[in-house]
Amino acid sequence: MKKILVYVTGHGFGHASRTSQLLNCLAGKLPDAFFHIRTGAPEWYFRHLLDDCVRFEYSSDEIDIGAVQNGPLNLSKKKTLERFAGFWGCREDIAEREAQLFRDKGISLIVADIPPLAFLVARRLGVPSVGVTNFTWNWIYADYVKCWPEYSYLIPEIEDAYRNADLILRLPFAGPVPPGVSFEDVPLVARRPRKDREYVLASLNIRPEKPLVLISFGGFPLSNRLFESLESLDSYTLVTTFPSQGSIPSIHHITEEQIVQAGLRYTDIVNAVDMVAGKPGYGLVSECISCGRPLLYTSRGCFAEYRELVKGIKRYLRSVYIPRRDLLSGRWASYLDELNSLRPPSLTCNTDGDRVVSEKLIAILHAAG
Repeated sequence: MKKILVYVTGHGFGHASRTSQLLNCLAGKLPDAFFHIRTGAPEWYFRHLLDDCVRFEYSSDEIDIGAVQNGPLNLSKKKTLERFAGFWGCREDIAEREAQLFRDKGISLIVADIPPLAFLVARRLGVPSVGVTNFTWNWIYADYVKCWPEYSYLIPEIEDAYRNADLILRLPFAGPVPPGVSFEDVPLVARRPRKDREYVLASLNIRPEKPLVLISFGGFPLSNRLFESLESLDSYTLVTTFPSQGSIPSIHHITEEQIVQAGLRYTDIVNAVDMVAGKPGYGLVSECISCGRPLLYTSRGCFAEYRELVKGIKRYLRSVYIPRRDLLSGRWASYLDELNSLRPPSLTCNTDGDRVVSEKLIAILHAAG
C-alpha cells in the first residue's frame, strides 16, 4: 500500500477542488493508494467530491493561513499578514508535531497545494514532496508587504520552506516559482461534468425558458440585498446555491440536499447553465473552461493570482468584466446581453492535468521505492 500525505490550503474551494480531482484520477491509476488529507477546508466538501474508489482519512488543523477575507470580494491584507506571522513563527514546532503524527504511518510521498509547512514536514519524515499549484504564498504576500514592510522577512522564509520541495508541478495561470525550486509546467487540472444538461435541469426542477445564469462566488455568502436587486432582471433565469432570506421568485435557489440527492457535483450545474457570473477563482475558471461556459466576472481585490486568471479568461473563455459597483447594485442586464452575444474563442486549453500529474506522482513513488 502506498500512503500519501496530502496538505491542502483551506482558503476558498479552488485548492480542495483541484486536489480532489487529482486524487480521483490518482486512485484510479494506483488502486493501492491511501491518502491522509490534512487541511482547513471542510470535510463534507472532500466527501462530496471524492469518488468511491478513493481511500482516505480526513483530519482538520491549522496547517496554513491563506488569505483572510471579509465576504466574497474583500481581502484583508494586514490581517492576513498578522495571522500568518503568528502561525509562521511557530512553524518548527508545528512541523515537528505533524511529523510526529505521521512518522509511524509509513508515508511514501507528500503532495501539497500549497502550504509551505508541508515541505518542512517532508524534510523531517525524509520522504519526497511535490507541490501542485499555480502559485506559492510568497508571491501572494509580496504584494501585501509593500504596504506593511515590517512583515517583509516572511517572504524569504516562505521561499526557504518551498526550497525543501523536490518538485513543483506548476498549473496554468501561474505566478513565478521561488528561486531555487525545481518545477515543471503541467496542463490544467479541472473537474469535468458527469451528468448532461437535461438530467441536471430535470433533477433540480429548472425550466430553461430563458438563458440560465449561475451565480458563483467561491462558497462565500452573498447579501440578500443583492438578490433583491436582481429581481428586475427578467430576461434571464438566475440560479444559485446560496440561500437567501425569504423567497425571491425570480431566482432559483438550489440546496446542498438537492445536489446530493440528485447525485450531482457543482461542475454538472456549471455545464447545465448558459452563463456563469461570479468571482474568478481557479476552481470556477477551470470549470468554465472545462464546460465551455462564458463568464461574467468582477475584481476579487488585491490577490496576485487574479491578474493571471484574467489572462486565461480572456484567452480561453467568452467573458465580460463587470465593475464591482454594478455587480453589487444588480445592474447586470447590459453585461449579460453582451456576454450572450459573444462567439466562442479560437484558442483551447488542455484540461487533462489530472492525468499528467498522476503519472508524474506515480513515477516519483516508484523511483523512491
